[in-house]
Amino acid sequence: MYELVSFEDVQNKELAGQSMADEKFDVIELLDRKALFSNGRIAPEEIPEGLYAYDLRYSDEENCFVSIEPKVRVDHGGTVLMKEALDFGESGYIPLTEDSSPNFLSEEMTPEEFAGADMDEKEAMQMGGMTV
Repeated sequence: MYELVSFEDVQNKELAGQSMADEKFDVIELLDRKALFSNGRIAPEEIPEGLYAYDLRYSDEENCFVSIEPKVRVDHGGTVLMKEALDFGESGYIPLTEDSSPNFLSEEMTPEEFAGADMDEKEAMQMGGMTV
């Protein structure tokens, strides 16, 4: 009457049915740019085309984000999706201060909405007769 199903099989089926494109992320301002924020990690194959994923390092001692890096293994504080590639220079990271730490904008967007946001703003500007 009942069939045993491993926990991993159920979890994999649920994840396969979900699309990151449908998930809403927090909109933030980081390094004078809009970005999307997720508390979790985003696998490379899940990153939508045209967006770049970076990790934030969190310090429990300072109780804040301390850097943005290509990949954080320890003290991961979240992942951000950005439209521009960042240059991390020789250090391999960009330090964050109180002034440059992420600013949460109380908005949510899907990655698809975020990727198309600039196009909508530019089209609206052109329709109004203004140029960017």
